[in-house]
Amino acid sequence: MGDVTRTTASFTITTNGAADYAYAVLPASETIADAEALFENGTVAMFEGAKKAEVKIEDLSGDTEYKLYAAARNLNPLQRTRIRVD
Repeated sequence: MGDVTRTTASFTITTNGAADYAYAVLPASETIADAEALFENGTVAMFEGAKKAEVKIEDLSGDTEYKLYAAARNLNPLQRTRIRVD
């Protein structure tokens, strides 16, 4: 965890091999079941360059306790993804 104020927080995620990451900052009463759910429902971004991401969260409520959930994953370049458009 980096800097924390009443309405903002920052954190850094570093990796040696992950391609992307996901995070969510939720009120302490809410939870994320697992990394898969985090990638489906959280904020997802790609690592760039040095494999280090600095994230700043704003608009937090000063009287609420929060939990940070974060995960990183490796993408398999040999796995094919199909996209269907109706």
